Amino acid sequence: MRNLLNVLVLLVVLTTVRVFGQETFTPLIGENTIVFAHIDLRKIEIDTIKSQSEKLGVEFLKQLNFDEKSLKATRRELENELEKLDALVRPPYETITKIFGIQELAIIADLDLLENNIVGVLAVPWKGKTKNDTETLQSFLTTFLNTSSREIPENVVISDFLFFIFPAVPYSNQQQRQQLDEVTKLALIAWLQNITPSKDSPIQQGLQILEQDEIKIVAALPEKIKTRLVAAANILPDDIPKEIKGLLLFAAQKIEWAAASFSINALFSDETINNNVLLTLKTPKRTDALQLRSLMENAIEFGMNIARFGMEQEFKQEKNGINIPPLFFEFVKGLLRTLLPDVENDKLVFRLKSGGMFSKHAALANVSTAVSLTLPAIQAARETAMRMQCKNNIKQIILAFHNYYDTYSGLPPLYTVDKDGKPLHSWRVLILPFMEQTALYQKIRHNEPWDSEYNKQFHNINIDVYRCPTNPLAAQQNGSCCYSVIAGEGIIPAAKAGEQTCGTLARIIDGTSNVFAVVEVKEPFCWMDPTADINLEELLKGINNKEGRVGGFHPEGINVGLFDGSVWLLQNSTPKDILKAFGTRDGGEAINNSEFLR
Repeated sequence: MRNLLNVLVLLVVLTTVRVFGQETFTPLIGENTIVFAHIDLRKIEIDTIKSQSEKLGVEFLKQLNFDEKSLKATRRELENELEKLDALVRPPYETITKIFGIQELAIIADLDLLENNIVGVLAVPWKGKTKNDTETLQSFLTTFLNTSSREIPENVVISDFLFFIFPAVPYSNQQQRQQLDEVTKLALIAWLQNITPSKDSPIQQGLQILEQDEIKIVAALPEKIKTRLVAAANILPDDIPKEIKGLLLFAAQKIEWAAASFSINALFSDETINNNVLLTLKTPKRTDALQLRSLMENAIEFGMNIARFGMEQEFKQEKNGINIPPLFFEFVKGLLRTLLPDVENDKLVFRLKSGGMFSKHAALANVSTAVSLTLPAIQAARETAMRMQCKNNIKQIILAFHNYYDTYSGLPPLYTVDKDGKPLHSWRVLILPFMEQTALYQKIRHNEPWDSEYNKQFHNINIDVYRCPTNPLAAQQNGSCCYSVIAGEGIIPAAKAGEQTCGTLARIIDGTSNVFAVVEVKEPFCWMDPTADINLEELLKGINNKEGRVGGFHPEGINVGLFDGSVWLLQNSTPKDILKAFGTRDGGEAINNSEFLR
């Protein structure tokens, strides 16, 4: 969810531009191309869109007869939200276009790729770029999407293009990712070698009829895909009405390609919408287009009859006996029929008709207002998703503790020490094999200190599980860690020379569900540092207290994990005596968990 919401924001950036053409990607379009989406970044009009958004929003409020006081207050808040949106959109757009010089993008799905576990690729012209350019872009995307480098799609530079590869089968672990990455790269190379570009391919036919809008999308149905769709339509469940099944079956057989283009600039301009084309469907001949439209009409008629019958039956069972007049159903049916396409030769053309249900003044005037109202909700959803990722990180750490315990019959120590008692390596290093990081664990020299000349090379490695996605400081520092145990004799002591554990769970007299195993710290530190963990005294300074280190960037508190494996949000207002109870293993305190953990 977190990544999905960030990608949607990036798409907002990319759709506020004008398209000049897709000729750059002609070598990548073949007979088996299923989807081609093109975005050109040569000209942006963020300022125009911003001002027009405000204007349309004010017009909408006036249509609602807002008085001057309410209009002024609402307009002020609208301006504030648009400023926030501008601050979110403009910096990444300027980075993409000015620093990296990316002028256009294409998203491509091809049948030959799909048969080799690649659902699609994002292609970026990359002629003359260096390996350092590629790594810098990777780092930017990692920071912008607020994620780890391992979550960015695998990329490869081939034939003057930078390809981001999206596998059809998700990776279950890092080892499988490495294996599949090599396979998908080879499949991509083979695909490029076997493409035979054609000006008459279905995708190219669809592109030729589109206007020069910000986004162009064409989807085609090669014969192999049609065969599969027809087979799928034929085995639909029997309870699906024949009217719907017939429409789907005929569409699968007859639609050759679908083409659409979008103009965000026009959407926010002062120009009146005049039968703008939204979508075009190509069929073999005019009679096929006429029949497909007829099937659409039948589906609307059938659907409304079913809805009418169902609602009438439901209301008959109600004691108040509510009746819905036939006028309601005829009105809804009429609205749906305005969406039916026009037949133009062998094509079905869907239009946004002026004066209709979806005219600019009826539906689009409030777009900016809707964006402003939903932006806080999107931000809240994004925070929720990142908070859940943070909780999952802590859960993975505690699970590694327990797997370590099963292997060594004891918990990992705060850190290992040499014969003189000096710290060598943190518990974060010791549990690496239990977090799919065995290869990294084996590279580290465990008989040398964590900051030896050799081991320093690992300091800047990003370990996903150790980085809270809501912590902006962690995103700015490679090799950072946001999670700590409670150091000291009370909970996690250091090991003695030559030892690998610090004791058993039986030492936790208060019970594993009443003692902190992992807590968040606000200022990240190097993940290999064995002396960076907090102690009980630091915990007792409070949660998100400016005097202490325990804290984070979640609203209302921090995420904490207990030794039983559960993870909770600990409130900022948690008093010192409760923190002490959670921070000690044998205090014997009675804790009401539900009061401070949620």
